[in-house]
Amino acid sequence: MKYALLLCIALAIHASSAAQDASTIELDPLPEEYEYLDMNALEYESPPDELLAEDDSLGKRSCPPGKRRWGIFCRKCAFGRYQPGKSSNTWCPACPQGTYGPARGLARCKKCPKGKTSQKGAKLRCDKCGKGKYADEWGLPQCKDCAKGKYAGSRGQEQCGRCNPGSYNDKEGQESCALCPQGTSNGERGSSAKSACKACAPGKYGPRRGLAECSLCPLATFQDQEGSVNCKSCPKNRSPWREGASAESQCTTCRPGAEMTAGTSADPTCTECETGKAKESAGTAKCSVCPKGTHAAKTGMSNCEPCRAGTYADATGMPSCKKCPPGTSSSNGASKCTPCSPGYYSDRAGMPTCKTCRRDHFNPDHGQTSCKPCPAGSTCKRGGCAAESECEKCSPGHYGPKPGQGCTACAPGTFASTSGSTDCTKCSPGTHASNRGQSKCANCADGKYADGKGAVSCISCPAGKSSGKNHGWGACFDCAAGFHAPHPASAQCLPCPSGKFSTEPAQAQCQNCEAGKYAAKRRRGSTACRSCSAGKYSSEGAGECPNCPSGHASKAGAPSCYACGPGKYARDGGKSCWWCPVARYSSGGANADCGWCPENEYTNDEHTGCLPCKEGFYRPHTQAWNWCRHKTETDTSDNDSRKYGR
Repeated sequence: MKYALLLCIALAIHASSAAQDASTIELDPLPEEYEYLDMNALEYESPPDELLAEDDSLGKRSCPPGKRRWGIFCRKCAFGRYQPGKSSNTWCPACPQGTYGPARGLARCKKCPKGKTSQKGAKLRCDKCGKGKYADEWGLPQCKDCAKGKYAGSRGQEQCGRCNPGSYNDKEGQESCALCPQGTSNGERGSSAKSACKACAPGKYGPRRGLAECSLCPLATFQDQEGSVNCKSCPKNRSPWREGASAESQCTTCRPGAEMTAGTSADPTCTECETGKAKESAGTAKCSVCPKGTHAAKTGMSNCEPCRAGTYADATGMPSCKKCPPGTSSSNGASKCTPCSPGYYSDRAGMPTCKTCRRDHFNPDHGQTSCKPCPAGSTCKRGGCAAESECEKCSPGHYGPKPGQGCTACAPGTFASTSGSTDCTKCSPGTHASNRGQSKCANCADGKYADGKGAVSCISCPAGKSSGKNHGWGACFDCAAGFHAPHPASAQCLPCPSGKFSTEPAQAQCQNCEAGKYAAKRRRGSTACRSCSAGKYSSEGAGECPNCPSGHASKAGAPSCYACGPGKYARDGGKSCWWCPVARYSSGGANADCGWCPENEYTNDEHTGCLPCKEGFYRPHTQAWNWCRHKTETDTSDNDSRKYGR
């Protein structure tokens, strides 16, 4: 709101001074390459940067570099735009190609680095030059095409690479170079025409594309034409003296793999070397016998080949190598086989290497064709054991039933307590082993049991039974009469609480005592309830019998007390109700005793209330007689009290 108010005030000030400033605030025409900003898209949530400043040099109000005019305010140029100097323009020019504007309020745009360029108005970054193009300067408006003879195989290159020898490039802006065809070569870098690929001269050949140099024709061959992709063979087992012969006439001596058997050195008759022999170089020399460890399987061999691994040649001139017998092995070029070391073996002929004795086996001797199993109850985990002593005993919780079978974890419900066991033992009743590989069985927890051998888990005792504590029982025991176990998995039976009893064993709950009876809390529980004595009572499930309240009484085994009627009374815990004595009365209710009649009154016959004496008669309320006397009467002899004053 405060920014909107500030904007309104500024616009009002601007409107009031518009007439007098009209001559000095003329905007320059907008160049075609620029666009006015969308005023509807301006951000009004941020305040203007500053007020327009009076610029005498321009004769108009202006904004500093990096800002544009917005009403009477200046705002920063947006991303991808800039303002190079003081200006009263309402727009900021877009950053030109080859530059970018990564922030607001720029006075100048940043140049794109080498290998990159940008489109007009780029904001945060520049784009890499594409393949076949490059940018060798900062701020290039567009990337350059690689020249002929060069290439750019990836994006963002600062320079183009020259074509390698054996290739050329006759077009601009290429991402790769073309290979010279077969039969040609090119030893120069950066070739820009196919004509740079020269045909191979006579005596040479080009078997594949992209060669920097043609190859010389080997011995026993020649080539008398240009641009060939292969060489021709010399006739009659002949050869030139050196490589690169360019005519058949240069085939004047015996080729490698052949010896002179007749003729002269100028015109020899050449015959291929027989098997078991070879000749490496050209000339008239004889073929050589292959040394030990090598062989020549064919006639006309120029070299004796070494025996491959697993074979050997124990004599010279061998046409083939022999397989090493079982229990031995050999490497390349062997003249004899080597016996397998302890811990290793070879079970068939021609093995290049001996095999490692597999796990749970050993071999104490040299040259063996098999390994021996480790004894039962032991293992060789790593393999390659060279002695029986290297077979380790099975750890506790594991067993090895047979020789060479290694160690196996004992199954759940079993255990092995010692090292080197050949069998596992089942858990005894009252114990269990839940997991594999146990060295001992665990006792069943309190309230649980296992009634047989090999238990994987223990069973919870049902309600009404218990297992005892800290033993590991094989069975659960019935709770005795007077006790109960209300929940499964009880470790012990609980005595029946006060007011309850049980007459049978194996009870989950105790029964409530019936009304008129009780059962006190006992360590050994209660098997029966006792009747409440006279003067007491109880409701169902009582642990004791309270006394009957005053004015009430009960018989033995009573579920409640009865109230004494009028003319009777009973004290606390009364066993029965009693008639009120002489000169006393009771109107009934919770009376622990009978009351005295007040002075000049006497009790009625039912002792339920008091009657007044007749006029002229009286009775002191403290005297224990129940008649009224004449006021003039002083004798207390045996007058019938009922004859006076009633």
